[in-house]
Amino acid sequence: MSGSRRPLCAGSGRRRNYVVPPRWKFAIVVWLAIYPSLTFLVWVAGPKIVHWPIALRTLLFTVVLVPWMVFGAAGAPASPGIVVASGLRKFTEYLH
Repeated sequence: MSGSRRPLCAGSGRRRNYVVPPRWKFAIVVWLAIYPSLTFLVWVAGPKIVHWPIALRTLLFTVVLVPWMVFGAAGAPASPGIVVASGLRKFTEYLH
């Protein structure tokens, strides 16, 4: 199953077509950034917060990981958020 074509309304009001990658391929690319990031966070913070309730540990990891993936680690060139964005560009052929 390949990607489907859907119209996109750009901010300028123009319509154009783009190919939406299959969800499973997109999930693999996103996982390639999230897994190492989460592993790093567990390695760094895990021993210090092992006595915390699971809900608080999960809260901490999500509060750190989500912005890190979306905005990057303070704009660092090798931050996971930037890696995902550049990875999506590099995996364009694979995704479609």
